[in-house]
Amino acid sequence: MMSCQRATVFVVVLQVVLTRLVHSTLAVEQDELPALYELEDWRECEIAPEQDWYCIVRVLLTREDAVECLKVNDVKQFRRTLLDRGICLSHAQRTVEVETMPGSVKFPSKCWNVSDRYRLNRSYFPPAMHPDVRSELAASELINSRLIARYPHLRAYSEIEYCLKSDPKPVYEQALGVTLAVTLVLAAVLALNARRWILPKCSAAKSTQPIKQIVLFDLYKCFGAVGVVLAHCCLFGAFLMPMKNIDLLEEVIAHPYAKFWRLVCPFLMLAFFVMSSMLLTVKLLHGDPSKRPTLGAIISHRLIRLMPVNLLMVAFGALVYDRFAGGGPLLSRQLIVEQGFCRSYWWMNVLFISNFNMQRPCLPDSWYVSADMQLYVVIALALQIMFRFPKHNGVILTLLTVCSFLGPFLTIFYTDFDPVGPSNLHEMRFFLLGSRFMSQLYTPFYNNLSWSVAGLIAGIVYDRYQRIGDSAKKQKQLLHYITLTIKISFVMLVAMIYATIVASNEESQASSRWWLAFCYSAYKLSGACFISASFLRISLTERATNFNIPRVVRIGAALYYCIYFTHFPIMRIVYSSAVETMITPWFLIRKAVKVFGITYVLSVVLHYTYENTAIKWLQWIFFGRKR
Repeated sequence: MMSCQRATVFVVVLQVVLTRLVHSTLAVEQDELPALYELEDWRECEIAPEQDWYCIVRVLLTREDAVECLKVNDVKQFRRTLLDRGICLSHAQRTVEVETMPGSVKFPSKCWNVSDRYRLNRSYFPPAMHPDVRSELAASELINSRLIARYPHLRAYSEIEYCLKSDPKPVYEQALGVTLAVTLVLAAVLALNARRWILPKCSAAKSTQPIKQIVLFDLYKCFGAVGVVLAHCCLFGAFLMPMKNIDLLEEVIAHPYAKFWRLVCPFLMLAFFVMSSMLLTVKLLHGDPSKRPTLGAIISHRLIRLMPVNLLMVAFGALVYDRFAGGGPLLSRQLIVEQGFCRSYWWMNVLFISNFNMQRPCLPDSWYVSADMQLYVVIALALQIMFRFPKHNGVILTLLTVCSFLGPFLTIFYTDFDPVGPSNLHEMRFFLLGSRFMSQLYTPFYNNLSWSVAGLIAGIVYDRYQRIGDSAKKQKQLLHYITLTIKISFVMLVAMIYATIVASNEESQASSRWWLAFCYSAYKLSGACFISASFLRISLTERATNFNIPRVVRIGAALYYCIYFTHFPIMRIVYSSAVETMITPWFLIRKAVKVFGITYVLSVVLHYTYENTAIKWLQWIFFGRKR
C-alpha cells in the first residue's frame, strides 16, 4: 500500500515537474528574442567618408520559414520583432562586389501591414546620409550572420535608415563649447545690468496697479514648470539612450494603473489653459468698458509675448540641431529628423499652427504654445461678442460648453484608437511621431477647448465676486456655490475616469464607441470644471487675505515660457548616451533635476538679455511705447 502511494506521489510530482519544464521551455522560446537596442560603440568607429560609416538600421524579425508570424503585443511590450541596430561598416565591407553577396531577406509582407510604422521614412534624412546598394547588403549580411549565430530559428529583414559618413563628435564638442561661451557672455551682460533689469522686478508691487496679480497663478507657474520638465524627462528621456533593462520601462508604462496616470497627469499642463483664459477674462472685465482693447490689440500683445522665444527656438532647430548630433546614436536620429522638419515646416511654428502638423513636427513640444495661442484667440473673440451682446451671455457660454464636449466626443467616435494614451508602446520610442492619439486627439485646440471655457467662466465669476464686495451675504453665498461645484465636479471626475478606463479596456470597443466617447468627453469637461473651480476658490481666499506676491515667485513666473521652450532640447542633450545604460527611477529623476537646473539658468539669462528686450522693442514698434 505504501509503495503504491509512493509511486502515485512520484508520478504526480513528475507530471508537475514536466509540465513546468514544458511551460518554461515554451516561455523561454517565446521570450527568447534579441534585445531591442544593440548599438556598437561609435567611439571605436573611425567615421569618415572614405573609412567607416556608422549606420542606424531598422530590423524586422521573422521565423526561418517565414510562414508563421511572430506574435506581437504592442500594448504590453515594446515590439521585440522590431529592433534598432547601430553598426560600424568598414570601407572593406562597403566595397564588396554585389554579385558575391547573398540576397537579403524579403520584406515579411504577411506579418506586417502596409500602414505599420515599422521604420522611419528614409526621406526624413538628407540624401547625403542615404546608403548605397552595397552598404545596404553589407548591413543585411552582417546583422543576419550575428542573428543566426545566436538565434538559428530567426531571420532578419533590415533597412538602413541613415549612415553617418563624417564624425559628429568633434562638432558636438565644439557646439557645446560655443553654447557655453555664449551663455557666459550673456550672463556677464546680465550681471552688469542687473540693477536696471532685475532689481525693479524684485521691488515691492505698486499699489497703483489697476488689478492685483493672482498669486496662485504665479505659484503654479513656478512649481508647475518644475513638474512639466520632470514629467517630460522621465517619460521620454529613456528613449534617448540604449537601454539594457527595457523590461523595467515596459512594466511601468504597461502597468495596470498606467491608464489612470495617463488621464490625470496631463492636468499638470492643461491647467495652464485655464489660467491663461481666466487672466484674460478678469483683465478685460475689470477695466473701463470704454477703454477696452480691440481684438487686434489683444492678439498683438499675445503675439509679442510669445514670438521672441518662439523664433529663437525655431531658428535653433532649423540651423543648429545637427551640431548636437554627436551626443549618441539615438539622439542623432531624433535631431536630424526634427531639423529636416524645421527647415520644411518652420512657418507653421511662426504662425502658431504647429499642433496641426504632428506627423512631421518642428519642435514637437511646440504644440502646446500653438494650441494656447489658438485658444487665446477663441476666448478673446468670445469675450468681444459677449461685450457686444451682453443679453446673450448665457447662450454664448452654453454654446461654448457644448462645443467643448463635442470636440473630443466626435474625434473619438469617428476613430478607432484608444483615447487613453498611445495605442501601442512602439509609438513611445519615436516620441509619438505619427501617433494618431497625439495628432487627432491630444493636440488640436478644439479638443482642449473645455479648459479655456472653464477659465472664461471662472474669470466671470471672479469679477462678479469683486463687484458685490459690499454684500458679505452674497459673497458668502457665491463661495458656497463654488465649493459645491468643486465637490460635484470632483465626484463626476472620479466616476468618469473609472468609466473611461473600463470602456477603453473592453475588447469590443467598436460596438460601444459612443459610450467611450461620452465618458472621455465628460471626463475632460468635469476635469476642467474641477480645476477651474479650485483655482477660483483659492484665488478668492487669497484675495480676501491680501497675500502679497513673493519677489522670487514673480521672477520665476515670468520665466515659464522660456523654460517650456528650452527644456526639450536640453533634455535631449543631457539624456543622450552612446553606450548601453541601466535605467532606474532614481537615474531618470537625477537626470531630470539636472535638466531643470540647466534650463532654469539658461531661461534667466535668455529672459533678461533677449526676451525682455525683444518684447519692449516690439511694443515700441507696434504701439509706440515700451513697458
